[in-house]
Amino acid sequence: MSLARKPADGASDQGSVIVTCGHDGYRRLPGRPVHVRTFLWEAGGLAIRDRIEGPHRSATAAFHFHPDVMLSVAQDGASGEATLAGVPLLTFRIAKGAGRVEPSTWHPEFGRVQPASRLLVSLMEGESMVELRWDRHGAAG
Repeated sequence: MSLARKPADGASDQGSVIVTCGHDGYRRLPGRPVHVRTFLWEAGGLAIRDRIEGPHRSATAAFHFHPDVMLSVAQDGASGEATLAGVPLLTFRIAKGAGRVEPSTWHPEFGRVQPASRLLVSLMEGESMVELRWDRHGAAG
């Protein structure tokens, strides 16, 4: 999956779709950084690129998963898998950035907290790219 070869944002090309969105919620920080996230949907997969525009010290993209989903990441931090009840759901590859899994929480309703996991990806040179694939495991797609 590559975002460089795709059509303009929101356009579709042979079943793929790109959506880009951003926010300036970090403008109070030095350098007034802007976060931009681009999604590229293709058959059997999704690529997510995070980019920080403007000066910044460091940034981490967070991907939260349901409490029933178990995450594992390879020792090199570049790939991993999500499973549900021991059944593979998807694989992920961190094409740019460094990944790690850590505990998180899920809040299904007000005042209710459940333990969960999240995938954190440290941006490199202000950018990260995560590719999710579900077609290799026969999951719906």
